[in-house]
Amino acid sequence: MFLNELSSMPVIGRALPRVGASLALAASLLGVGAGQIVVHAQDAGPAAITVDGAKLPYIVCGIDTRLESGGAQSILLTADGVPLIPAQIDPAAIGETFRIHGRTVADCGAGPGFKGLADRTANTGSATLPVGLSWLNGSQAQPTSAEMDALGCSGSTDGCTMLVPVATGVGGGQLQSVVWAAMQVTTTGVNSHSGVLLGDSAALETRQ
Repeated sequence: MFLNELSSMPVIGRALPRVGASLALAASLLGVGAGQIVVHAQDAGPAAITVDGAKLPYIVCGIDTRLESGGAQSILLTADGVPLIPAQIDPAAIGETFRIHGRTVADCGAGPGFKGLADRTANTGSATLPVGLSWLNGSQAQPTSAEMDALGCSGSTDGCTMLVPVATGVGGGQLQSVVWAAMQVTTTGVNSHSGVLLGDSAALETRQ
């Protein structure tokens, strides 16, 4: 269910209005205040949000993204299977629950060893999209468990809303990430997580 009424829901899961929200308010409402957002360059658009790469546990492929219920739905708008430039989140994908970490995820050409996990150690430092991000091979529960703990998500049945980079392909051994997605992430198994797409990062945009 896509939640959009602020008055009747927990703070951590609130979807923000796209206009008029300050970065501080947005970060508080989205539950991403635990060091995930570092800087936001005003008047440069939502892609200008800068995030500490060490706080990015997941990377999701935006093309033919796996739905938790089965089948696929691209997170990004495409034409003939190719993402539009500049990349944009498909409004039809908002509210859908995607498989972002698990045995089978969309890999954008990274291969079957990609399970949706970002390499937080390799990606440490400021990350502003578009950017190439490294990933971890194979099933690894601990990195994401630690990150969910750090963002205050551990043990919560509602999960945690966080920024997730959306990729379009592989280049130079990294996933080329082009758009921030706001997702409500929950644990679905020892080595799996799902994310409800709440929208792009425009909700975090600082406006004068």
